[in-house]
Amino acid sequence: MKKLSFSFCVLFFSALLALGIASLALPGNTFSELENRTLKTASAVSSDVLGGRFQSDLEDAVSDQFLLRYGCVTLGTEIKYLSGRRDICGAYVCRGRLIRKVAESDVSYGEISAHAEKYARAADRAGIPLAAVVVPSASVVLRGELPYGAEVFDSDRATALISEAIPDTLDLRTAVAWDTDCFYRTDHHWTARGAYLAYRAWREYRGETPREIEEFSLETVTGDFYGSLYSKAPLGGIAPDTIEIPEIPDGVTVTADGKEIGVYDRGALSEKDKYKIFFGGNHGVLTIENPAAAGKGTLLVVKDSFANSLVPFLIGDHEKIVMIDERYATVDIASLATETGAGEIVIIKEGAFF
Repeated sequence: MKKLSFSFCVLFFSALLALGIASLALPGNTFSELENRTLKTASAVSSDVLGGRFQSDLEDAVSDQFLLRYGCVTLGTEIKYLSGRRDICGAYVCRGRLIRKVAESDVSYGEISAHAEKYARAADRAGIPLAAVVVPSASVVLRGELPYGAEVFDSDRATALISEAIPDTLDLRTAVAWDTDCFYRTDHHWTARGAYLAYRAWREYRGETPREIEEFSLETVTGDFYGSLYSKAPLGGIAPDTIEIPEIPDGVTVTADGKEIGVYDRGALSEKDKYKIFFGGNHGVLTIENPAAAGKGTLLVVKDSFANSLVPFLIGDHEKIVMIDERYATVDIASLATETGAGEIVIIKEGAFF
């Protein structure tokens, strides 16, 4: 029996070694659509043996290029779930959906305060009004869906810090009656319904009459969207999401970082990250011009990716919208506001990462 056990171990580890060698010998994949990230390949392994880079890179390359990798990732997630885990790779597994985990350790309240104060100073220098639309994390407004004991950051504290620096702040946590249809099941962003409700709340907050959702003629562009959270925790039994987009007025033009693009990039529907249908993803500086709204002024939006699906609802209300994503461009907000003739600056960002 001892010899049989020893032989089995030798065969098992030999098979693993053979798979590892084969994985590195074959042409490697450079990108994982399932995880939406770049993979380490054998060609990228460092030759620095003494410094330890070689060993670390080799381990990463074998892990990323392992022949049965995708099956193992999915199997590993299923095993964690069956063992009782409900917090898997930064995603809470809820009833038929995933919700992104945003814990206290994920949030820097000092940065939230510093950023809000920076925006206030920029608006003061430009001499134009400043407002903030604080996007709630799904874990905050869908707490009833979270598993028992789920950790959630202090959204009251985050919103208070923003409001202290920017008194004209719309707190969407309380302005909207959120439900499970407002956020994707497999992604952390809001759906067309969630984005529309945010648009409606903003217009009403401004004392203006919002358009009804039927007026936007929502188009279903895909019913097969598995988003960022599913990339972290691929589980069976969670249905794919549907993406809807509002109709855009005729004659609208969009320029992103000096290149002409469209409001919608339908080519993204053939990719894993189908949320990139909105403007093809994130850009540093993006300008939308709508001749049909001549005389309605220019809005300067400082944003994160939540704004990508909200802004299409706003296009009909402005002659020009300029969007800035500070993760992709270093821009002096006050100077840009003056150059573009903006009548108002609006910050549209998730409160936890403001």
